[in-house]
Amino acid sequence: MTHDSTVLANIGKWQARGWLSYLNRAFVGFLLDQDKQASDIVLWAGALVSHQLDRGEVYLDLEKLCEKPGLTLAIPDDDHWMPEQDTAHDELSALNMYSLNEWTSALGQSPLV
Repeated sequence: MTHDSTVLANIGKWQARGWLSYLNRAFVGFLLDQDKQASDIVLWAGALVSHQLDRGEVYLDLEKLCEKPGLTLAIPDDDHWMPEQDTAHDELSALNMYSLNEWTSALGQSPLV
């Protein structure tokens, strides 16, 4: 599985919203430099782990991420948005496409982890 430009575009949108920093996005670039075949999940995980480190957290709870990504990442959750008025709901839901099993499987198979 290789990265999709949609993942990189979504990470860019998250950076524009202030949800991710320039450094978080740069770390994704570093991961791609190390492994051009890095999966979408590995790229997201890299961005999110870097984000968590910025917040003083030393890990990313994948189970909680699958349940409540906004709460886990300290980003306002879906209940605070009116989807017809704000695209943030769609941007945060980019993570909902992955199950806990998909996260753990992709990360377990990646040479970057």
